[in-house]
Order: sequence, then C-alpha cells, then structure tokens
Amino acid sequence: MISKIKYTSIVLIFFVLFSQNIFSQSVNDSLTNINSQKEYLIKHNNKIKGEIDSLNMVLKNLDVVLKANLKNLYILKYGEEDGSRVANRKVWKGMTEQMLQDGWGKADTVTANSYKWGLYTQWTYGDITFFFKNGKLFEWEDKSKTKKGN
Repeated sequence: MISKIKYTSIVLIFFVLFSQNIFSQSVNDSLTNINSQKEYLIKHNNKIKGEIDSLNMVLKNLDVVLKANLKNLYILKYGEEDGSRVANRKVWKGMTEQMLQDGWGKADTVTANSYKWGLYTQWTYGDITFFFKNGKLFEWEDKSKTKKGN
C-alpha cells in the first residue's frame, strides 16, 4: 500500500510539474504574440501619423492656393480694392449684399421688407446682423459685443 501511495505521489508531483511547465510555456507564447502585435501596431500607428502629417501639409498648401484664387476672382469681380476687402472678409458701409455673401458665405437668416422708400434686408451671421437698404450696407450690429458691455 505504501508503494501505491508513493507511486501516486510521484505521479501527482510529475503531473503538477508538467502542467506548470505547459502553462508557463503557454503564457510565454501568449506574451510573445502580444508583444509582436504591439510592435506591429506601434509601427502602423507611426506610419498613419506620418500620413496624417503629410496630408495636413497638403491641406495647408491647398488652403493657400484656394485663398489666392478666391482673392483673384474677387479682384476680377469687384476691382483691386473691394476685391481684396471681400477676400479678407472685411465689412464696410456701401458694400453690396453679394460682396458680403462672397466674403462671409451664406447667411444664417435673411429678412427682407419692402417699403415705398426702398427695400430693406437684414442678413444675420450668428450674433452679427447686417442692415442693407436697396442692396447697400448701411449699418451692422454685433450682439456679442453688446452683451460683453452689459
């Protein structure tokens, strides 16, 4: 009976040692695989970052070209002085509704009222409202600046 217990003990010890070795090898294989995947992802991430940086440079260059071309278009359309103002999003009394739209884009809202003494329109861009009489700017109001003063 003692030899049977010894035999069982030896088998049990052998089994425990063998299973620990297998488990340890499995953990090592998993860690190696994870580290390999991590290295690949880091390289891939760096490659994507490089591509993003490259595309940002292209975007900046295209933005410069677009602004230059728009300025040239507005100069052809409105003349040197007014075309440059429109391209730089400047606002001045006497400018037309079309000039404002070219410089600032589509308004959030446009309200028009016709009276016997003229057509009055209000163009709103966020907190700024522009007032036109017969298509010419005569006044504007920036509500955000009014709010700051209160």
